[in-house]
Amino acid sequence: MPKSYEYMKKLGFLFFEGYTKIADNSNVNLLPILTGRSFKPQVGGNGVELVKDGQILDFEKLQPLWKIMSGYYFLLERFSKKYSDYCHFSFNFLTLISHDHPSHIELLDQKLRTALEQLHNSGVFNTSAFVIMGDHGNRISSIQRSYVGRIEERTPLFSIRLPDAFAQKYPEKMHRLKLNTKRGISLFEEIVSPKRSCLDAGIPPNFCLCMDKQGNSRLDRLVTERTEKNVSIVM
Repeated sequence: MPKSYEYMKKLGFLFFEGYTKIADNSNVNLLPILTGRSFKPQVGGNGVELVKDGQILDFEKLQPLWKIMSGYYFLLERFSKKYSDYCHFSFNFLTLISHDHPSHIELLDQKLRTALEQLHNSGVFNTSAFVIMGDHGNRISSIQRSYVGRIEERTPLFSIRLPDAFAQKYPEKMHRLKLNTKRGISLFEEIVSPKRSCLDAGIPPNFCLCMDKQGNSRLDRLVTERTEKNVSIVM
């Protein structure tokens, strides 16, 4: 999304390059994002089936889908403008566009940039903190079979913009926030040491990216030998 990214940088959004997901899907990543806590099973089981197994509306059956969702984006923008002078918390979770097809995210690029431009022109950014992020990268498409895809799946976008008045009032906190854009991020606790590890941040080993890519020489040799043998048989 180059258009949105370019404009977000112009607005002063900070991009946290060390943010890493701590679990597989949305459910187990969103709770730590919002509360700093993780899911733990109860002794008697978790009574969530009533909500988990049902849904109010089936948007897949409503056409055209892109037109329907654009209406929701308009409502979100209108809400931010109307209540800009009131203390409020707005959480918007949008997944439909790119969940199954990561390349579709570019369809949102111009819409997101336009929405940000309108919010900026209305003065909303003067009194509001904005966080634009993903709970995880794409984990179900063919891109995950690539090296870049596996990195993207573990390190989704995490960007934040605070009002200019915050930076003027709390310059030291703003300075530390900028330093943390190049460090590992924890959803569970404050990490003091700049030499933080995935273990310090509560990131499981299978999602940690603090490792070197290493080839398996034995496997490579075995593949080469069998390939040459198969080619000789065919010839």
